[in-house]
Amino acid sequence: MIIILTELNDIFQYMTGKLFGKTKILSRISPNKTLEGFIGGMVLTSGLANVAGPFLVPEGSHLLYTLGDWPLVSREPVEIFICHPLKEVPV
Repeated sequence: MIIILTELNDIFQYMTGKLFGKTKILSRISPNKTLEGFIGGMVLTSGLANVAGPFLVPEGSHLLYTLGDWPLVSREPVEIFICHPLKEVPV
């Protein structure tokens, strides 16, 4: 899922940058990167992840969060990293 979203983020940034891009950013590293492409890619990728995520990640998985579960949005403390018990490794 992460690899697919990373690739789609690159595509979304390219598409929105070509359509709406005017403000150049990081021209030394990549001369065609635009602020509009960056923002558009992030918005479209986040939207796709929120729509497709519940269908691709099994219910009850520790990777499945809603917006209210994140500590910056929710007023209640939430564990972000859930540790699953590992098998003991003989020494």
